[in-house]
Amino acid sequence: MPHKNEIDLEAHRDALLAILQPVADDSAYDERRINKLVQKYGRMDGGRFFSRDELIRAYRQFAGNYLPPFDASVIERLRMKPVRSASGVTPVTVLTKPFPCPGTCIFCPNDVRMPKSYLSDEPGAQRAEQNAFDPYLQTMSRLTTVSHRSAIRPTRSK
Repeated sequence: MPHKNEIDLEAHRDALLAILQPVADDSAYDERRINKLVQKYGRMDGGRFFSRDELIRAYRQFAGNYLPPFDASVIERLRMKPVRSASGVTPVTVLTKPFPCPGTCIFCPNDVRMPKSYLSDEPGAQRAEQNAFDPYLQTMSRLTTVSHRSAIRPTRSK
């Protein structure tokens, strides 16, 4: 499922290739040098810079066509956080739809759009709301994000 703010990679191809080509060609590119490239070739619409997720999606799409063949080490250099979890297990948060709570805890957030004890600005809560609290859609959305941000593809548990 595409993210609601997903960009058209083809429309931004020139700027994306200006960032990705040096990273693909030189294995010495580190996070600092990549950030400088991103700042140099920032997006024109709204002045927002490309996110790492957008760079990884662009690399996957353009590798072999406009860039050298796909190389997983390029993805590793583009990733913002090389290791999300040391154990190799990535947790996936799934929220149920909001349900009235009889409690009157003064410390518990009271956002009518969210289940009790969750704030609407938390990533898991935003993903839940974006997917109408559907557990399948929340899981697919998270797994898609994980696969775009890492060189490792999610596998099905047994």
